[in-house]
Amino acid sequence: MRLVLMPVFAALLAVPVRDRHEQPEQADLVGSYALYTPNANPEGTAVAMMRIVSQDGKRFVIRIAAPTGNPSVDWQGKGVIDGKQGHYDWVFPNGWSGRTTITIDASGHLKGQVRGSGIDWDYIGKRVEGPVKMPGR
Repeated sequence: MRLVLMPVFAALLAVPVRDRHEQPEQADLVGSYALYTPNANPEGTAVAMMRIVSQDGKRFVIRIAAPTGNPSVDWQGKGVIDGKQGHYDWVFPNGWSGRTTITIDASGHLKGQVRGSGIDWDYIGKRVEGPVKMPGR
């Protein structure tokens, strides 16, 4: 019996790690988001757009979706996501800064609470490319 199991064990161990298909540990946030105020019609006009331009594990880079060159409109930031919760710290070229806490809801939308420099509001962010991709889905 041992002689039969040894080659099977050896074959399993020989599979390189890169060829094993494992689920990502974090939600895939990269994409463009239309932002709506929670009490507004979510199918109506978005009040703003943002883009998560890159993600490396838990960390991501975020900015206004289409930079305008206006220092009181354009912004950028860096954030972290851990499971369904996270935050990003943002800054405008004119010095305004703050933090937005985010949660991914059951529909795959971001719920954000923006706080800082008097820019305090909440939003629901719908990913233009479709709901946020959660691990295991």
